Amino acid sequence: MTALGDFTAGDVLTAADLNAIGAWTSYTPTFSQITIGNSTLDFRYTEINKVVIVNGFFTLGSTGSLNPTVASNMSLPKQARNSFNARMGFGQINDSGTATYDLWPLSIGVNTSYTTLFIMNSSGTFVREAGVNATQPMTWTSGDSFNITLIYEAF
Repeated sequence: MTALGDFTAGDVLTAADLNAIGAWTSYTPTFSQITIGNSTLDFRYTEINKVVIVNGFFTLGSTGSLNPTVASNMSLPKQARNSFNARMGFGQINDSGTATYDLWPLSIGVNTSYTTLFIMNSSGTFVREAGVNATQPMTWTSGDSFNITLIYEAF
């Protein structure tokens, strides 16, 4: 089978090649500013040419925690290409069935290997992003969760 994205004129395209397009791969992201402890992670990604799609779920466990003041970062399965300050996807934070908040992951570096988790904060005159931490958008406790979908161009 030819590696996806490596086809050239004259290659024979087989059913196995077609079936491999969009196949999902599990991965375990690393987080800065989040202590995983016994939290539950379920993340996977697919890559079609240079387009990477990530779907994931995170549920905070009783021994997990978030940094009280610093925004949380999540590693990407593939390095992102030149996406400084670009929205990479969307998600939702669930406050244990009490409330939900929109999640806006942003790429904060050029050729970066992580995304920073943001919410939209309306406490000032204008709505702006604010980093997800132990008290934003709520005080995180065991059972709180987020889901995330990322779509970006790989480096």
